[in-house]
Amino acid sequence: MAFEIAVAIRYLHSRNIIHCDLKSSNILIDDNSNKIKIGDFGLSRIFNKSKPEENRGRIGTPHWMAPEVLRGEVYDEKADIYSYGMILWEIISLEIPYYGINPYKLISLVAEKKIKVVIPDEGHVLIKKLIEWCLEYDRAKRPTLDKIVAELERVQNLNKYYGKLGFIYL
Repeated sequence: MAFEIAVAIRYLHSRNIIHCDLKSSNILIDDNSNKIKIGDFGLSRIFNKSKPEENRGRIGTPHWMAPEVLRGEVYDEKADIYSYGMILWEIISLEIPYYGINPYKLISLVAEKKIKVVIPDEGHVLIKKLIEWCLEYDRAKRPTLDKIVAELERVQNLNKYYGKLGFIYL
């Protein structure tokens, strides 16, 4: 799932589309093929590279929004990468991020006080590493989707190899 979501977001970004509302409830699983689909493009935007200042405003669902978006600053595709990190966090924690916290209080906690979700001890090592990277407060330090996809492909290939030997690479 993590791989398919990353590939889908990478495709959107290759078309200069920023989803702006990535969250688990917008990730759908096709009943017939078990393939991942991304839904709810109501807040999506075409990223204007020549006028990045047009890409601003609080847009999305606060529990998954990047700090720069919460502050109403200019944002780019790295905001979706932050949201992707929150989705990965949900996958391994089996919880909703910041559950029960008022959205207005959450804006202050994440945007100004730099509070982050706690990454669980359990879970695949790579997924935990990706969560850390994606949830970087400084968007310049967040990985690209090409880097994320490459890391996930590497682990998939190792698991195929080691799976033939009877164990799974972690």
